[in-house]
Amino acid sequence: MTPSSFLPNFKRTWPGIWQMPREYRLAFWKQCGFEPNPDQGVILFSPERIKVVTGGERSGKSYITAAEGYIWAWHLDKDEVLWIVGPDYELARPEFAYLRDMMERGNLLHPTAHVSTPRIGSWSMLTRAGGMIVTKSSADPQTLAGVPPVGVLMVECAQQAYETFLRLLGRVSQKRGPLFMSGTFEGSLGWLPPLWRRWRGENEDGAKSFSLPSWTNLAVYPGGREDKEIKRLERIYPRDYFMERLGGEPCAPSRLVLREFQPEKDGKPWHVRLSAEFDPTQKVQLWIDPGYAHVYAILAVHVYHDPQRVVIFDEICERGMLAHQLIGIAKERPWWGNLSVLVMDKASKQHLGSESQAEIWATATGKRIVMGQVLIQDGILRHRTFLMSDPLTGQPKLIIHPRCKHTIKEYGEYMYAKDAEERPTSEVPIALNDDACKAIAYGLVANFGLVEPRKRRSVQVRF
Repeated sequence: MTPSSFLPNFKRTWPGIWQMPREYRLAFWKQCGFEPNPDQGVILFSPERIKVVTGGERSGKSYITAAEGYIWAWHLDKDEVLWIVGPDYELARPEFAYLRDMMERGNLLHPTAHVSTPRIGSWSMLTRAGGMIVTKSSADPQTLAGVPPVGVLMVECAQQAYETFLRLLGRVSQKRGPLFMSGTFEGSLGWLPPLWRRWRGENEDGAKSFSLPSWTNLAVYPGGREDKEIKRLERIYPRDYFMERLGGEPCAPSRLVLREFQPEKDGKPWHVRLSAEFDPTQKVQLWIDPGYAHVYAILAVHVYHDPQRVVIFDEICERGMLAHQLIGIAKERPWWGNLSVLVMDKASKQHLGSESQAEIWATATGKRIVMGQVLIQDGILRHRTFLMSDPLTGQPKLIIHPRCKHTIKEYGEYMYAKDAEERPTSEVPIALNDDACKAIAYGLVANFGLVEPRKRRSVQVRF
């Protein structure tokens, strides 16, 4: 196939603007002088509708963002619009400039329309077919209104607010368009790292996250990973800082409680797996940590003992709802008929002017309730042993389905208190963002005991 066989009168035959087949992409890029290297190709040929690309410094993330936009631009019909959204107008300009250059070389720019690049404000340009590419600033939410875009390039995404991401997700959904997000991690906290980790593993969102290390840009670092300058920086920089700023990967904060949790490992699903499904032939346990101002966490779990393995396949995690309401939700789930055991903390027996949480669940289910007092450190230790891989199988002993979004999110937010230099200051975690993790600790100790046995009272309660 040669570009002249379908240029300039190109019209797609596939449903989404991001779904151009590999051979077409290569031909279009050849027309504008771009050929992706293998590391770039992994990202650009991946079929997901939503992508997050976090790059190291000088990794070329802006250029491949423009290369993706160039493919989309060929699909724009008259009066359709493609957005490039930055934290402000200036930070959206590099991708616009790269895309303009590609369009000029690929003969895609409108032959007579002026490319608008004012000193202040939005830049815009037209394709030959009359489609528009325009820059937007998330600092001015009003600019994110108007004609819905057919696709969005969200650049320097780590510097933008979570609310902006949600808004852009909603805007592209109107035309079932793609969202391509790129940037460099600005520290390992905030909304982006948990999302990046979640989409690094299997998910049902049609999304995937990638890292583009600095050393993949051979124009800057000809030696790649073994380039002398990269090796020099690796010796000087702290390991976490090196991987974040040059490797394009978020470093787990030193005060994260459960640092062993990994959605994926070596490019393969690890703790988060689509295979963690409800098995109708197996009994179901509910691991519960009641709450109201906090999240009321209910996890549906299969427990196996030979070899030891736990599958968390569903969750009900809500704030500001009562037990009766949540039980109503649980009864609608397909696993309710397989319910066998409930595991709760001993505090669930307490009466606060009405029925205790344990009494409410016992009345509603008629099932056995296992309760015991689990010290925080004991629960964390047992939890960590199940995040490690089983030496016999080489697989983690705990896996979670991607639908358990709140539980997955907690793994990236459950932390120890910090000092001014982000160092942990206590062995007891902050009692925040820990509800599902506490429910898991109760369930693991109830089924497998403590890692370091001690005298412990466990009680089974029937009502």
